[in-house]
Amino acid sequence: MTKKRNFSKWERTDNSNEIKLMNLAMHISESWMYVGKKVYNVQIVDNPTPIGIVKHLAIAKVERDGFKKFSEPNFTEKIWIRDSLLKGEPRDILEIFPREKFLVDVCDLYHLWALPVGFKIPFEITYPEKDSQTTIENREFIYGKKEELTQYGKITILAIYAKNGERISWKEKQKIKDSLIGEDVTAIEMIEKSTMRMRDYESYIIGLPDEMQLPFGLSEGTERRC
Repeated sequence: MTKKRNFSKWERTDNSNEIKLMNLAMHISESWMYVGKKVYNVQIVDNPTPIGIVKHLAIAKVERDGFKKFSEPNFTEKIWIRDSLLKGEPRDILEIFPREKFLVDVCDLYHLWALPVGFKIPFEITYPEKDSQTTIENREFIYGKKEELTQYGKITILAIYAKNGERISWKEKQKIKDSLIGEDVTAIEMIEKSTMRMRDYESYIIGLPDEMQLPFGLSEGTERRC
């Protein structure tokens, strides 16, 4: 008789059951599963880059009784996953909103990128007040926008609030980025290592200058964008 597995905590899983993500599956460093009220499958890929090892977390979250139903993790879950699986490694983590021509959105996975231990974005970030309004596909947002000049070029910073108080999804953030910063700009949202709690209905997006593109992402092109 096979002993029933206890999923009360995160457990390492066999990579033979891994989520296939383009051609990255062969590079998977760790694969984890958690089963509670919801099921999480997280695969971690170590990406050597000029700034150090960036850990790519590919996350599948499904309802326990509906394995085919994907839902994006909320902020609390993102921080919980980071603290559970990168325990002892104080890393800032990023969401990436790529240039439209480098966008990869082909399967129900959510991606976080953990920066190397000790690495800091090399410019100071201060967020604007929210004082304008915009509508994206019939949903209203209040936002603030400002531009700053850094040694790498101009950065654009957005602070966004969903008026209905509901979660802002990655796809909505991508559309807002395209509308308010530009389709040909790579942007990020940071969850800093010191952040313990964030709210789903607000977001802070940083549009990067051309001189500072990210050395990691999902694009397999020669430029290695996001």
